[in-house]
Amino acid sequence: MAATLATTGGCKERSSEAAYGPRSWAQPPGWRGRSAPRSFSAFVKDRFLGVALNTALFAGVVTTGLVVAAGLLGAIERIGAGLSEQAAAEAFASPTAENMGVFFNIANGSTEWLIMPAAVLLAWRIGGRRRHLVAAAVVVFYLVRAWTYLYFGPHVMSIEAAITQSGGTVPADMMTDVQHWTSLNQIRTVLDAIVYSLLLLAAFTPLRPPTTPAQAPRRLEPSVR
Repeated sequence: MAATLATTGGCKERSSEAAYGPRSWAQPPGWRGRSAPRSFSAFVKDRFLGVALNTALFAGVVTTGLVVAAGLLGAIERIGAGLSEQAAAEAFASPTAENMGVFFNIANGSTEWLIMPAAVLLAWRIGGRRRHLVAAAVVVFYLVRAWTYLYFGPHVMSIEAAITQSGGTVPADMMTDVQHWTSLNQIRTVLDAIVYSLLLLAAFTPLRPPTTPAQAPRRLEPSVR
């Protein structure tokens, strides 16, 4: 009988060690594999970093969403007004266009220099699916920003200068450039929408996947025979 109990106890102890790790010298026999208290670093990672990442993601959702909405409204307005010289001049050199330029500079600038760097650093520290979504959003976003600095910005400045020199209308020889700029700007708006969608998915992705009953550790209770 004693040999049977010793064998049973040894088997259960080895099962506990296999499921929860080896028993240290300070753990008494009959150890049930209770989980240790969470460390301070794990608490900071789950609480502080999670809240900071959510804040950065929702801020990015707001700024990129506003940029996408303004881009769509501008595209609809330009399509409705047609591609005449006077309509193009109003689209590029009117007070409304200047105000929209200030808005785009503020929204894109804050996203470029503050929100995206914070989001990618926090997401990389936390890991999981959010890391992949934020990394994809960052790649697309900065490609669009590079395209803006290399093409869209300089061409807008040249178009505005031509409108000023011609007395408030777009010169006929620049209408092809205006139409080309408008077509490419629609592609840029689609890419901005992709960035917005990726940030939105990352914002609503759980910090950690829920633990299923099959994944939950079992506690081994000593049996008495």
